[in-house]
Amino acid sequence: MLNLISALSMTNEEILNNLHTVVSHNVIGDKQCFARYKGFRSELFIHSEVSKNPESQLLKGGVFISMNPDSSSSLDECIYYVIVNNEVSIIDYIPIFSKIKRLNPQHMFIVRYSNKFEIKSVMTYKDITVSLPVPDFQIYEFNKSDEKFELKGNDIRMLKDCFTEEIERKRNSYPVYDSTKEWLIDNIKNVDNSVLLDLYVDRLIFDGFLGFSIIKGKPSDIDLISKRADGINFIEIKEKDLPKKAKQGFGLDIPRIKDFQRIQQTTGCKYYLFVRQIDNQTDRNLIQWRYILIEDFIKNIKDQIPVEGGTGMRSINSSNPTLICGLEKFKDAK
Repeated sequence: MLNLISALSMTNEEILNNLHTVVSHNVIGDKQCFARYKGFRSELFIHSEVSKNPESQLLKGGVFISMNPDSSSSLDECIYYVIVNNEVSIIDYIPIFSKIKRLNPQHMFIVRYSNKFEIKSVMTYKDITVSLPVPDFQIYEFNKSDEKFELKGNDIRMLKDCFTEEIERKRNSYPVYDSTKEWLIDNIKNVDNSVLLDLYVDRLIFDGFLGFSIIKGKPSDIDLISKRADGINFIEIKEKDLPKKAKQGFGLDIPRIKDFQRIQQTTGCKYYLFVRQIDNQTDRNLIQWRYILIEDFIKNIKDQIPVEGGTGMRSINSSNPTLICGLEKFKDAK
């Protein structure tokens, strides 16, 4: 007998428990898991802020993953995909995909999911199988010549088949603690149920079906897309406090700066950085939202010496050269 679940019957806490299960199996350890959860919170908060603007149509961004494990950029030899609920019109994404195709992704997909879920095996190791609620999918590939979406099927392996699969799925290097899950639940349990469900399905695909199970290059994403009368804008979202020793401002790591610049120049779309400025890394209370156009960020970091950024989602032994743009160059987001 099939173990079917309606999305409408899942509580926020159940969704977040499932979210933690899938994410915690696809990170190096607790520090990286916590970094992702902080990012989730910032993106969910800014979604509610930007959606108040009646002049903008807010759409989900997508994910770039390079198929070349030796690539220095997520944009090289990549696929690009977006996950949406099946109530979302994919027609709205045609002008966006028409811009992104200029980056020459090898494949471009929209994956639509239903509100009916079934418990299925998602991650398999030698000694364990992780089963989670999985929705029905419809996978559309963007025909770059005709600029239209074509229905290709309902098997999420279509994305996975773009890559070489690992012989055996990799495992965490360090433990993930229960306190990290508790932080996640405490901090975003009051977000709208449908928004949390959307986040869960995003991570189900990225961390569960892909993640450590494939050989891949760098991944990156577009956090949000704003469609306005004056064009399409891309939005990057960060949660940051001011540095204690370095220049007073907010930084981005150099590879991401290069990707933002390449995306903006190639697509012709403006790229913005929004920062949820917080008081400190412990309490994380909101001070205010600030933003800057990426091209203005780049103008103000010329001839700057990089500093070492935070660990984020990387290995604790890896380097993260970062350039900081002065606080005075950011505008208040009202």
